[in-house]
Amino acid sequence: MPTIKPDDSSRRLPDFLIIGAQRSGTSWLNKNLRAHPEIWLTPIKELHHFNADRKTRGRKRQRFVKHLRRRSLRILRQIITLDKRLFSDIAWDAHYFLRKRTNDWYVGLFRPGPSQIAGEATPAYGTLSLEKIREVRQVNPDIKLIYIMRDPIERSWSGATKDLAKRKNRMLSEVPDDEIYAKLNIKGAMMRSDHLQALDNWQGVFSADQFFITFFEDIVKEPEELLLRIYRFLGVTPSKEYISPNVRKKVNPAGIYKTPIPERFQIHLAKQQIGQLRKLSSRFGGPAIEWLKKAELILEREGE
Repeated sequence: MPTIKPDDSSRRLPDFLIIGAQRSGTSWLNKNLRAHPEIWLTPIKELHHFNADRKTRGRKRQRFVKHLRRRSLRILRQIITLDKRLFSDIAWDAHYFLRKRTNDWYVGLFRPGPSQIAGEATPAYGTLSLEKIREVRQVNPDIKLIYIMRDPIERSWSGATKDLAKRKNRMLSEVPDDEIYAKLNIKGAMMRSDHLQALDNWQGVFSADQFFITFFEDIVKEPEELLLRIYRFLGVTPSKEYISPNVRKKVNPAGIYKTPIPERFQIHLAKQQIGQLRKLSSRFGGPAIEWLKKAELILEREGE
């Protein structure tokens, strides 16, 4: 991957990335950061530039069609309402959908105003290999990185709910157990819940002061304070006036597809994650201590 020189005036490197974890509040953060006038995020969340080679052709086509449909509807509404952003949005969409997906394509997607910082949110980046993370550093060594941790058991179940129920328009109770177990056990799903490996990989390439690491619980319990801390980390004005009145509203929730984790799957996930949970509790404390306690209680009940 060729290096993009930061001093090239025709290009703008992103100032920050939201790299994970999936199903841990990244959509909420992406939406709420947009409300700050000094922050610009790509119109389409999840560019998947650095992990594009891991996606199948069918999955790429599916994402392309989904985004094209959504952006086309947006452009139509802008035409009807004479929205002043119409021409800039058409130019951005033309670049996104029509250009070859190279480094030049990627950097050309970042078009903040002169007083704004730019970023993107692709939570799948959290699972990048060391080789790919080094490519990110080669392209942008000064990038700031945001990572949200969620209880690996809850995150795994949320991921299964999205992929097996919500995405296929069926309730999880309709899904055979063997299909659910298979989903929970596949390498990709386990990688997305492996906060330790993700952070070890990224922190092995980037310095500690480039990271903002937080918990899903901070979104639930103190979203305003969390946003102020992120503003400070990103170097923008840390004012409450930029926080949306809808800051406590869920974004991209499971909705009607959300179900409590049945005991058999609680036990399975507790056994799968107990080693990581012990290390997370020791390393980070806070909510991770409670994650460990819940898993230990699940395994104690199983042994009775």
